[in-house]
Amino acid sequence: MDEHHGEDGLELPAADPQGRPYVGTARVTETTRQRLVSRTCGWCGETVPYTGKGRPPKYCSKAHRNRAWEVRSAAARLEADREAGAAAADGEPVREVIRETVTRTATRSARVEVPRPYPVERPARPGKAREVEEYLDQVAAAVRRGDIGHYDHRRLLRSVRAVLAAIDATYPGGLERLRG
Repeated sequence: MDEHHGEDGLELPAADPQGRPYVGTARVTETTRQRLVSRTCGWCGETVPYTGKGRPPKYCSKAHRNRAWEVRSAAARLEADREAGAAAADGEPVREVIRETVTRTATRSARVEVPRPYPVERPARPGKAREVEEYLDQVAAAVRRGDIGHYDHRRLLRSVRAVLAAIDATYPGGLERLRG
């Protein structure tokens, strides 16, 4: 069996918590996810936190967003604001803080014995007339004892009628001749 050592030097266990040995080699997956945590306001340079929902904000307030739009749409105002020092310069970058999360998952299989179900005893299929007669006598006794509930009597009656119809169809002269 191959051994796998993670980058941190820890050896993966040879058995699961119940003591069953793992089968095969470990499959190690590594996922790197980058998520924006915050960025700076495009107007004033203050840090703008990002909750992770929706589009990341570019400005710290609606007023700064409106003011930035005004600046973009009016070049003359931009020059005046730059001279007053109220707006950030064009060449100044917007700073973003990004958090990087690395998730490493090791998956292994364990060999488990599955218990076999108990065998179900099924009644023997009678093949001869004498065996069928004995089986029907057992059914009649079970009905008399109450082992077969009244809610199943209709089902039994359908089956008995099917047997009688089969005998009527196959016996020469039908059931009338058998009774007589």
